[in-house]
Amino acid sequence: SSLGVLKESADSLFVPSLPATKLEAIRRMGFGTVNKIFVQFQKPILLGDRKYVFLVRQAPDPMSSAQDWTSAIYHIDQESTCAQ
Repeated sequence: SSLGVLKESADSLFVPSLPATKLEAIRRMGFGTVNKIFVQFQKPILLGDRKYVFLVRQAPDPMSSAQDWTSAIYHIDQESTCAQ
């Protein structure tokens, strides 16, 4: 189900009902945007049997006005097949 359906019907969706703290957490969840970029390489860039990489970044400087879109990348995933 989508988050919208969950938020709308969380009170009656679960038997037994969820605790109030869980229902409040569902109500407070927000929606966001996820953009995906697909890049094809000649050779695999991940070594061995690794299928994904999580990135850990230094927190941005709150005093900086520069906004770099790459700072929002947190995950690289290898697709098993790509259309050519």
